[in-house]
Amino acid sequence: MGTVEETRNRRTQRFVASLLELDDLLALILQEALAALGADRGRGLIALRDRETGKLRIKHTAGAGWDEVRKDLSFYAVAEKGKGIIGLVAATGMPYLSGDVTQDPYYYPVFGEVRSEIAAPLIDRHGQVIGVLNLETNRVNDFDEHNLRLLQALTDQAAIAVEVAQCRARERVLMEINRELVSLSDAESVFTKVVNIAADILEAQDSSLFLFQEDRQWLVLEASRGVLSREAHQARYAPGEGLTGWVAQRGEPIRSSDVREDPRWKGLHREFPENDATESFLAVPVRGRDSILGVLRVVRRPESDAQAVEPFTPDDQSLLQMLASQVGIAIENARLLNRLVRSERMAAWGEMSARSAHMIGNRVFAIKGDLNEMEYLCGQPQADGEAMRGLVESVKRGLFRLEELLNEFRDFVMATQLSKSPQDINEVIRQTAQESFPKRSPVRLALSLAPGIPPVEADSTKLKRCFSELIENALDFQPEGGELLIRTGMAAREDIREVCALPMGRELVRIEFLDAGPGVPEENKARIFIPYLTTRSKGMGLGLSIVKGIIEAHRGTICEIGEPGRGARFLILLPVRRQECGGKRPPL
Repeated sequence: MGTVEETRNRRTQRFVASLLELDDLLALILQEALAALGADRGRGLIALRDRETGKLRIKHTAGAGWDEVRKDLSFYAVAEKGKGIIGLVAATGMPYLSGDVTQDPYYYPVFGEVRSEIAAPLIDRHGQVIGVLNLETNRVNDFDEHNLRLLQALTDQAAIAVEVAQCRARERVLMEINRELVSLSDAESVFTKVVNIAADILEAQDSSLFLFQEDRQWLVLEASRGVLSREAHQARYAPGEGLTGWVAQRGEPIRSSDVREDPRWKGLHREFPENDATESFLAVPVRGRDSILGVLRVVRRPESDAQAVEPFTPDDQSLLQMLASQVGIAIENARLLNRLVRSERMAAWGEMSARSAHMIGNRVFAIKGDLNEMEYLCGQPQADGEAMRGLVESVKRGLFRLEELLNEFRDFVMATQLSKSPQDINEVIRQTAQESFPKRSPVRLALSLAPGIPPVEADSTKLKRCFSELIENALDFQPEGGELLIRTGMAAREDIREVCALPMGRELVRIEFLDAGPGVPEENKARIFIPYLTTRSKGMGLGLSIVKGIIEAHRGTICEIGEPGRGARFLILLPVRRQECGGKRPPL
């Protein structure tokens, strides 16, 4: 039969191996510690180290009196007299026993009646202190060396529980981002998602992604959370310059617990505040199939009262490398998609060139015929004025039609070339309706524009071209009168379910055009955006193809989801503009 201590240890191990949440496990371990050391009437706490700030924050307490002091109580890992036994244990990584705290130089009073105190560190498999378990009583010499060894055994179990919980959390995050990345249709959303996850899961203040430009002369900041967020698309490095440039050039990660001692950054930039605190830095390369695409990095910075933060571990490096691989996949997929889109548009241009050459040739032939006839009439002794006027009008119509065809061709070619700025989508719709909707139309126009819609990053001229095409489309299919409703709002789940290839990385603005015309037959819904598919009498059939090109160039999507026979319903989803935050700071 084993000892009482062995029995308690086995029971604690079963707690750790169970499926309990971390908070429940730590509470049970704290209660076991109090009971095992005979301190049932004493007090205890478990504090875990915040890797982002270096502080020890209380996770669980036992005993009376904590409600009054807990919210204002935190500790730093410092081995200084008068700063507290918990800070001493965290700084040294060694257990500590004080038989009479009134004579102890390190003790910091929280409760006046305390006499004995005992504490042991939670140490992870990398040898880093991740927390402290502390017990205290009101009796002098209430603990001994045997209690100290027993407490250390319990804190070893608590450290395993914390690491298991961290591994589970990281697994959940990786599964979540894998699921989300499948549905993200634009690389920018992937970049923002990854830097946010890297900062959260690695408990870092700064997370940044730098990518090579096409000529590979510079690494440019694509996304950041932290002090560099305002420098997106501006901060840059040459390959080999500084820590970030070194990682990009060599294709090797850097993990540094004190970058001030690293010669690769010294003298390049004023990277950190001028104080004695150390900062932890971790950067990994973003790899493509054939080359290094960029660098993903995180930084931990201590609070002003702390001397250091927890350095990044090999596990942290592995996680960041997995996230970087997701970025690499997203970039490769985006490039593949762009090549596919370009090839599709080139094929469309080829077909359009052939068709437009035929249409323009027919129009030019007709104009030449009219001019030849005019030339003949001009050579007659008595020209027929009425016939001449008819020919002039025919030439004008031909030139107008020719201009119309050329403009439509130009709009198709230029649809994806944008000059974007923050735009109020409601105001763009109001202006388009005012400019494009006939004042004496038999169709009734209704606007239902939701207030408070965040701005979108857009080319207002191109969006007006898109919206005016949809207005004209609705008018053409209701020649005897009807109605057109244009409404806006924020996209809901049901909107997202209606649409494929959706940019789901951020909030989406919903824009709808609903008319009372014949609607779109089911067999045409997937084909109406194809060039030259048209039932209208004018144009080349490029209108809805131009609309689709404009919306997709804005990283949005469009589909027709109306019920055939009951009117058309065009649904557009556009991503809202990203908000800038954070202060300026020179790049690392």
